[in-house]
Amino acid sequence: MNGTVFRGGVRMGGAEIALAKERDMWDGVFMDGFRSGTSTISYYQLESVLMDFPRVLEAGVVAKSDDLTQCQILSVYLALEDGLGSDADYERFTQEVVHYVREHFSLRCTIDVKIKEKLPMTRSGKILRTVLQGWN
Repeated sequence: MNGTVFRGGVRMGGAEIALAKERDMWDGVFMDGFRSGTSTISYYQLESVLMDFPRVLEAGVVAKSDDLTQCQILSVYLALEDGLGSDADYERFTQEVVHYVREHFSLRCTIDVKIKEKLPMTRSGKILRTVLQGWN
């Protein structure tokens, strides 16, 4: 293991844990998701909703920070059953996806939809979000 995985002799996973001294309890911050206001929506929840959208075969979601506005941008990557014909079809489809996501989750953030032929996955079929982050 490298030094970035261990901090102070403790293995750090995907969640940051802090001890709230005034309450003597553990307060966990869930990092595998998208922060919207005071709540966190998991990437899995977003991807599950997107999988119900027509023509979607694979869905992957990651968030990135917008340094200019200090807000998070939701990057949605989709692989479709069939391609989109023209730029107008692409534009209309991405707008429908944004509307669909906003219908299911009350998000005010920017949603950036990108269509790919295939999404990166592990052998067991899980989306490789680290690769998606690199595409941002």
